[in-house]
Amino acid sequence: MVGNLPPFVVMFVVSVAAAAISGHLGVEALTVPALVLWLMALAFSLLLITASLSTRFRDMSAALPLVIQAGIFVTPVAYSLTGVPHNIQTLLILNPVTGLIEAWRWGLLGITPNVASLIVAGIWTVSLAVAGWRTFVRMELEFADYV
Repeated sequence: MVGNLPPFVVMFVVSVAAAAISGHLGVEALTVPALVLWLMALAFSLLLITASLSTRFRDMSAALPLVIQAGIFVTPVAYSLTGVPHNIQTLLILNPVTGLIEAWRWGLLGITPNVASLIVAGIWTVSLAVAGWRTFVRMELEFADYV
């Protein structure tokens, strides 16, 4: 995760400079560093859970790419959450990455996010962080037995 940070920083600085020069950089862009930390917290939480479980259950590493691929289809990256029918929109809001993507759209493009998706994503992040930490600490003592 840290190894990908330098390219991200370079791309981010170039993007911010281009947006500032063109006049499309709003006050919302000041939230981007907090969004980066939020994204890293969510990713690290998921990492703790999957790393802990994959030491005990070997099939986790085989099933994880399938879960990630399915998650890509239920995350509104290429389409806006407002362009989806309301009954499906409710299901998409339950995805923890949806709120993050909506927040990134707001921070970089100025598009108003769905507040419910932000709240759900925040709850997911905190819950996964607690669950990931507890899972890792509880299973850490047995890692050497299963590896």
